[in-house]
Amino acid sequence: MQIWEKLQAVLAEIATLNRTERVMLLERAMLHIGDLTVYDALDDLVTSVRKDFMTKEPESWESLPRSRPAQPYIRREQSDGKVTRALLLSAVIASHADRAETVRQFRNEVLGGALLEWEHMELWILQERTKEQGHAQTINAGQRSGQRAILEYGTPTSSWIQRVPIASEGVLAHLSTLSSKLARDYQWQRADATIFILTGLIPIIEPLEVQSQLSAFKDNRIEGGMITALSRIVFTVDPLVSPRELLTHFQAVRQSILGHKWRNLRDRQLALAQFALDCSDNVPWLERMDAWNQRYPEVWSYARVVNFRRDCKRAVKKLLAPFSVIRFTKDSFLAREVSHAETPCES
Repeated sequence: MQIWEKLQAVLAEIATLNRTERVMLLERAMLHIGDLTVYDALDDLVTSVRKDFMTKEPESWESLPRSRPAQPYIRREQSDGKVTRALLLSAVIASHADRAETVRQFRNEVLGGALLEWEHMELWILQERTKEQGHAQTINAGQRSGQRAILEYGTPTSSWIQRVPIASEGVLAHLSTLSSKLARDYQWQRADATIFILTGLIPIIEPLEVQSQLSAFKDNRIEGGMITALSRIVFTVDPLVSPRELLTHFQAVRQSILGHKWRNLRDRQLALAQFALDCSDNVPWLERMDAWNQRYPEVWSYARVVNFRRDCKRAVKKLLAPFSVIRFTKDSFLAREVSHAETPCES
């Protein structure tokens, strides 16, 4: 009964989250889905989301964890400001996409030849989805059980990509298929392509983008943590970006994930990690220390068990879990402002 009361309290707390907080909770819950059967894990998750949200001003929400940084867009009538390679290239690519028969056909048959205002686009999508509500969560023919048709798009009021389940057939399914094709053809994100098809807004093709590929799974050798060492950051780089600019971006992202005090594992730490992982958990720490001292009798020997145990655990953690899941998904995108820098002209 006590557990049920605590679970009810946690669910009541979730009900008080606003829309932005609920999106944050969903993103993090997807990373920890295996842990959410225990109310303590759910309670901690809600608390961390609330803490992050309450310590940030609305204008800084774009720095919260997201599926990817929101793309900037330009309107066709925009002519003010400096012309850059990224803007010019983006306009040329969009003009080519405009002439695609599939795009013209969709706009004529579905939109009546009139593009939507971006501010009204989400309402149009939701209205179309309501029309197809009977099939909204059907499974596409030929797909594995559990897969659903998904439409991705973005809104002018959120830095998050919106993902909604849609019917496997119909206008939105056609839109999703077309968005996926344009994304493949023009190196856009699917959400960008959806916005382009419906509004005509031109996605800016950035010379350098950063994304994270999180790999995290529990292991009893990490106290209260998860193995994150297989996670990767992925740079998508225009060949015209200079090596120095790429290095600057990488250093900024790396420091945001690891912190400025990070040092790679030294030889002694690697030896400790290997030794600790090879030892059975049933062996007392005193016996493990004696075995270590026999193997390394001189400079790496230990006199106190407490220090040996501490250093072993630190070495294992640094090897297998150099950063937390939340820090990786959150901070790896904080270099968004830098990633929009123009590539310097070089003669």
